Amino acid sequence: VLTGNWSNDLLLLMKASHNAGLKVHFGTTSLDQPGNIGNAGDAAEGSYVAQTYNTAAAEPATLEFSQAYKTATGNFPVYVEPQTIFAMEMLGSALSATTPVNNALLVKNLAENLEKASIQSPLGTITVRKDDHQAVFPMVVSVVSRDAKYKVDGTDLGFKPVRIFTAEEAAVPAQATCKMQRP
Repeated sequence: VLTGNWSNDLLLLMKASHNAGLKVHFGTTSLDQPGNIGNAGDAAEGSYVAQTYNTAAAEPATLEFSQAYKTATGNFPVYVEPQTIFAMEMLGSALSATTPVNNALLVKNLAENLEKASIQSPLGTITVRKDDHQAVFPMVVSVVSRDAKYKVDGTDLGFKPVRIFTAEEAAVPAQATCKMQRP
């Protein structure tokens, strides 16, 4: 079952399905939200999450990033935490390339420099597509498994990588109807 549900709605759906005896697995983008696996328990096993990061996906690069993050925050990065770091790095790159005009930041110049920005994440290159300003980044599909290297929420379950997609493989073309108006 592919679902856009997240947080309590996702957990209630998974638990109700499990308690009803349905033999289904879920595909989500939110299953790695802190607390979800601890709350869902066995109902989550075998379900999938597609996300921009997984510590076990491309070690040692991912482990180095995760250890640095844990040193700063107390936990390994999960859910939207890695993409937040990567987004801030992209913005920093664009800001560094943007020269103030009369001591003011021109948003048009910043946007143009964001289109040229590129950073290296532990999983690969991240860019912003000029056509529609969508971030283009690698994706990891992981399954909830007892065989996962890194357990979550104090359980014996974690997210075991199944496949890593490059940014190019994960990208969906800009919609033909997207006609971004530029100043």
